[in-house]
Amino acid sequence: MTWTRGWPLLLQNLKRYEAALLRIAEKPEEQKVLMEHRETTGQEVPASDLQRWFAYLDVAHMASEALSHGDPVAAPESSDKGR
Repeated sequence: MTWTRGWPLLLQNLKRYEAALLRIAEKPEEQKVLMEHRETTGQEVPASDLQRWFAYLDVAHMASEALSHGDPVAAPESSDKGR
């Protein structure tokens, strides 16, 4: 397969990856809404809900960084450079 013929597939995969990251970035807000609903209806908010929310925040932060389209973090330079 040539590069020219492979570009549409590559772009399709990139769009699917981006859509998945956007969905992940929405998860903390969904969990927060659930916890607020439980509080307003007098239900107990289990510790597992709070732990899940914190985990979603961590993963959403990583997804946001991936979506930022910034320069990738450069690998640290070797300490023996210039020898």
